[in-house]
Amino acid sequence: MSATIGHPGALKRLANAHPEASKAKAVAMVTIPSTSLWAGPKGIERGTSYLLALFPTTLVLLHQSRRPSPEALLAEFPRKIYRITDVDQDLLNLSFSVVMPYGQMLVKMGRRGPYAVNTEVLDALVASAATAERTEQRTGGRAPLQTAGDVTVFARVCAAHGPGAETAVAVAEAQVTGSSARKGLLVQRPDLLLAAFPDRLVLLDRNHTTHVPSTPVAQFAKGTCTVTVAEQDRKHVDLTLTGEAQTVEVRMSRYGEDRIDGLVLDAVLAMNP
Repeated sequence: MSATIGHPGALKRLANAHPEASKAKAVAMVTIPSTSLWAGPKGIERGTSYLLALFPTTLVLLHQSRRPSPEALLAEFPRKIYRITDVDQDLLNLSFSVVMPYGQMLVKMGRRGPYAVNTEVLDALVASAATAERTEQRTGGRAPLQTAGDVTVFARVCAAHGPGAETAVAVAEAQVTGSSARKGLLVQRPDLLLAAFPDRLVLLDRNHTTHVPSTPVAQFAKGTCTVTVAEQDRKHVDLTLTGEAQTVEVRMSRYGEDRIDGLVLDAVLAMNP
């Protein structure tokens, strides 16, 4: 197997942070000046250096760490999903955007002196994204997002749900206030994320932020569940979600703008038969 491309410092940090570091094709220390994506419990933070590592099937964003741990992983983006665009360079840095169907992040990494190897890292990233570009050409490009709700909540839903989250028609923050469940998160009554899709309503763990597909905390299929409004005020709507297997009571946060709040509630109530 060929050696991982990267600056010695990045290679060392990757070995400390990832249990299968030797399988990486390329790695670099990067900063992310701006992003519409969410990753990690606090989101992607400006001024923080991360490791961006290319593996055979994923692009991985990591915290620098002294030893491999689940907490080091911020996000994994599957190959065939992301594209690399807006490639640019100045005297000190290379910059580019990693673009997903549901958002993007601007990435910077050094290119001077011993960091010149990052040019090869960028070449590997561009090559890895070629499959997504070919798919986009075949499908005629990406449709504009049409999701009702707060942009930050949408970013968190995408991180919790993984690929396919961009098809949600509405998103909101929600708190479980009651449940028929006897075990699991619903019994603990946590703060969750609510996402309405054309065919189902799902409750997602807001602490799952890696963009890897995850099983919803609860889901209700359109036409086989009943959604009723128990009470509503300026900031919240209390809902009862009744499905074939369980009943969940949630308090859904309002966005703060009547037009958006109306679209979100309409999308939720559209689950009824």
